[in-house]
Amino acid sequence: MTNLFDVDGRADALKLSLVFTDGKSDNAAQTAIEAQKARAKDIRMITVGIGNQTDIKELSSIASGEQLLTLDNFGQLLEKIVPLQNIMCRGGSYNYSFELLCLI
Repeated sequence: MTNLFDVDGRADALKLSLVFTDGKSDNAAQTAIEAQKARAKDIRMITVGIGNQTDIKELSSIASGEQLLTLDNFGQLLEKIVPLQNIMCRGGSYNYSFELLCLI
């Protein structure tokens, strides 16, 4: 995943990855390693767990700090868009690609 961010772009652009899941990965240990590699490249990792089959410990191992959100069901996604915006837009530098989302 980290190679997706290895393209020419603005040096000050925020690198952000949103991980949505309604379950668990097939290999939690490898997932945590890959998330750590992403964070080492200054990619901000935000996790969104949906439903009761998610593993909070695994979501925490992926997320940058406490940047995770849990939802009971997919219907709550629209209700929780503002907290998700706050997580995405809080701190960091201005990022044109999220301008509209952050201004809502």
